[in-house]
Amino acid sequence: HDDIEVVGRLDMPVFLVSKIKPKFTKKDNISSVLKANPMALPTQGSRLRTEIDSFLEKQKITPRNIFESDTPAAVSRAVFDGVGLSFLPYPYIKHRMDNKKVSIIGPKDGYWTHSIWLMARRAPHMQSIYENFTKALNKIQLENKLLGVSTMLAEIVPEIALAFY
Repeated sequence: HDDIEVVGRLDMPVFLVSKIKPKFTKKDNISSVLKANPMALPTQGSRLRTEIDSFLEKQKITPRNIFESDTPAAVSRAVFDGVGLSFLPYPYIKHRMDNKKVSIIGPKDGYWTHSIWLMARRAPHMQSIYENFTKALNKIQLENKLLGVSTMLAEIVPEIALAFY
């Protein structure tokens, strides 16, 4: 639609996460870790799953899926309960990282970046929602910077129809 525009974007690092850090030897790499451990994944067709599948394909890795859900909270919960490993964006795991209840496997700035987009259409009666959402994005951006990972938040303007991709 011509009347809808992107007014905000938050890039979040994606980490390989486990409840308990798997045992490694110096010869292990991500391929051997993923082949040796089951995975909890978002359902096919979701943007995060498309990113995961692309990453695994480039690495020539076929995961052992044992859990799949179309609800990101269910995938996160499966990891937190020890069902399997998963690739999850930083905001999904932040609280568990702070409490040292999950282990991050791999690079400290993540394997790739996942984005949340904010799209807009002029709707002045929605101003308070725009402001609250903007505050939430800014908070996540600040937390990412404190963690030491890259993030980008485009200029937010008060013309928003919420849309996530």
